[in-house]
Amino acid sequence: PYRRLSQRLKRDGGVCHLCGLPIDPELRAPHPMSFSVDHVIPLSMGGPLYDPDNARPAHRICNMKRGTGRGSARSSADRSATW
Repeated sequence: PYRRLSQRLKRDGGVCHLCGLPIDPELRAPHPMSFSVDHVIPLSMGGPLYDPDNARPAHRICNMKRGTGRGSARSSADRSATW
């Protein structure tokens, strides 16, 4: 089930929900900008592993920086201000 969830997010995602930048599907782990599944409610805090509502596409580095915190995704307004 996790592999199917990951494949679906990778296929449908394309944009990191944490930084808002595109994810290159050709990059493979351990490249920092490769695709990873980010759990909105971290597994360490009881978040469900297979629930699609708890999973979002993210860059590996963004996911690692967020860690087990419950930091929120950046809005498009945040990205515009940064750019």
